[in-house]
Amino acid sequence: MGVLFEYDLTTNTCIKKFDFDGSSNGRNPRGSIVQASNGKLYGMTTFGGSDDMGVLFEYNPATNGYSKKLDFVGISNGSSPCGSLIQAYNDKLYGMTSIGGSNNQGVLFEYDLSFNTYSKKMDFDGNNGGSPYYSHLIEICSQP
Repeated sequence: MGVLFEYDLTTNTCIKKFDFDGSSNGRNPRGSIVQASNGKLYGMTTFGGSDDMGVLFEYNPATNGYSKKLDFVGISNGSSPCGSLIQAYNDKLYGMTSIGGSNNQGVLFEYDLSFNTYSKKMDFDGNNGGSPYYSHLIEICSQP
């Protein structure tokens, strides 16, 4: 299912922070967790959630609180994210899913932390790439 943990370099101990339950809050987290400018951690699971197609989640280290921000559901917003999120200069998160979208080859999406809103930016179709798996986005947009 998966675990979110903290490793203490001073004491060489591992502290479990959160268990992914496999259904409502996701399972099989993959990719890296990103700490956003608001101090919270964000990541994705490949499976679990309302349709077992993955979730985007937030973890607040100050309160040890987990919050599911988005269920991936297939055609409309993608499914099975396997890579990592990035936070761009505009403070929004960007990520990709490996399947789903209108061509079932994944999507590139944006998540606005200020408004907790999702926007699909692009459907992969094979000509522009397809089914990104364990890929990492890099910030290609420079600050204006």
